[in-house]
Amino acid sequence: MFCPNCGSSNETGKFCTKCGTPMPEFTENATNSSESQPNATVINQINTNEYVNKGKQVSKQYWSYFKENIRQPFAFSNTVDRNHFVNGLITLILTALLQALYTITLVKKTTRSFNSFFGDFGFSERDFGISLWGTFFKSFLQNAILYAIIVVVIFAVIKLINKSDVSFQDILARFGSYMAIPMLCHLLLFLGVLIGFGVLFNVILIVMVIIVTNLAIV
Repeated sequence: MFCPNCGSSNETGKFCTKCGTPMPEFTENATNSSESQPNATVINQINTNEYVNKGKQVSKQYWSYFKENIRQPFAFSNTVDRNHFVNGLITLILTALLQALYTITLVKKTTRSFNSFFGDFGFSERDFGISLWGTFFKSFLQNAILYAIIVVVIFAVIKLINKSDVSFQDILARFGSYMAIPMLCHLLLFLGVLIGFGVLFNVILIVMVIIVTNLAIV
């Protein structure tokens, strides 16, 4: 390779060994690399926008599904099939998430009440051997596994005993639609503890959640 400035021969290197002029090959490669950088950025932005748009679409579909489900729970549930599988799955995940949030909020409120009643000794959840994040994940996993077991048992009973031609997606979608009202009750329960509506309010909501959840399972 010859230097474009002085004409001397150079075997390797980014610059001419005689005059220090940048060699054409390395200059061209650097230009191509800099030109390709914006293209990669544009592709990443396009991919991000696609995920955002899909997320918005799923959110709108679920909100419409949830409103109709709350408005006419039993009539709507009878029309649910495998096409509502994603919505049913979202409902079960949100229910397990709200239960976990209620649990850690209740633990935190109980610790504060203990300090207020017996005097502020500076106790925290850690002093009682409680990890809030550990409690959250444990509660979430326990409830998620419980719902999964319930769906599997219902599917097995209907498939094996009743000999019904239904799919697992049908059962999960139907069970998820039945859990819409319990999910709403868990949301109210969580907000009640978070805001601090009092013990009586929480007890009434807990009883409602138990009754509605049992009705959904049955």
